Amino acid sequence: MTAEPYQRGPIVLPPFGKGARILLGVVWVGYLAWLVSALWIRAPWAMKLTLDPLLTTIGLEPWRLVTHVFVNEPLSLVLESIFVWFLAGDLEARWGTRAFLRFCVWVLLLSAIGALVAVPILLVSPPGSTLAALCGPTAGPLGIVFGLSAAWSTVYPDRTIYLLFFIPVRGRWIVRIGLIITALMVLAMQTTLTSLLASIAGSIAGWLLVTGKWRPSRWRTPKAKTRGRPPPGGSPRGLRVIRGGRDDDDDDDDDDGDSLPPKPKYLN
Repeated sequence: MTAEPYQRGPIVLPPFGKGARILLGVVWVGYLAWLVSALWIRAPWAMKLTLDPLLTTIGLEPWRLVTHVFVNEPLSLVLESIFVWFLAGDLEARWGTRAFLRFCVWVLLLSAIGALVAVPILLVSPPGSTLAALCGPTAGPLGIVFGLSAAWSTVYPDRTIYLLFFIPVRGRWIVRIGLIITALMVLAMQTTLTSLLASIAGSIAGWLLVTGKWRPSRWRTPKAKTRGRPPPGGSPRGLRVIRGGRDDDDDDDDDDGDSLPPKPKYLN
């Protein structure tokens, strides 16, 4: 089942479900609260919300795994919100509101944990080096955006989506394009390597959750069905052959009219 888009004027807009409204509402309220606290009130705690790999792990500040989603730049948050809006409708209609929100929470946490891969890089990098600077803190709902992108592209790989209302992109290319752009921004030092790691981790988490590949049983090759086809040299596994017989009135008689003994039957 897919959600029906709605049209306003010449522009066809994607559906905007309850789950997407809740998700973006929480992100925007948290962002506005952080903005007021950091710029106007100048609260000390407002500076401890970004996802800093070292402070999150060695500094024992685990709340950063969640609070980093509220720290962002206005333009980035607007673009990410539009992206979530374009992808969330079909997934929420397919899963339901609760499952959609639960998926977003898991992707948020798993992407943040994946970004902590930068910790060993920071530990072996000389202080003040370019590599150490690239492994700086990250912020924003990038993990959720890439997790939803991976899920949508897995479910609808051949569907065309119009990013920002006018850029046609097939579903299977969404994640690849996003990761390439993020990697180029890292090379241009416009974002951190931690952001790229969070994006990759979010994509992997979204794919694993939507396909069920996080279960080890899904990776095993299914066994061929043998019902009705016993293997060579014996009966199907788990079945016991019992020799028996029954009278059959329809058995054919021989030419002399003498009845033949009943043929042996096998009951499995």
